Amino acid sequence: MLVILDNCEQIVEHVAALSRDLLLACPNLHIVATSRERLAIAGEVVYRVPSLSLPPADVDAGHAWSSTPFVSSSTGHGSSTGLRSRAGQRR
Repeated sequence: MLVILDNCEQIVEHVAALSRDLLLACPNLHIVATSRERLAIAGEVVYRVPSLSLPPADVDAGHAWSSTPFVSSSTGHGSSTGLRSRAGQRR
C-alpha cells in the first residue's frame, strides 16, 4: 500500500510521528512525503527534486509550456530525464 503526504513542511513533526506509527503498524506500507524538510525517521530516503523552470517570456504560450521539463517528461517527450516505464523502456 502507498500513502502520499504532500506539502508536509508546515507540520513536519506531526507527519513524522504519524508516518512512524503507520510504518510500525503496517510493514508493507510505503510513504511518499513531499516537504522542504526531512522527516528524520528511521528508514527515510531523501530524494531531492530540482525546481521546475518557467518558459521564457518571449515564447508563444502554447509552445512555451510544452517545452518545460515537467510537461516534456510527463508527455514522454523528455528523453534527457532518463525516466523508464515499468517495461524498462526509456520515456
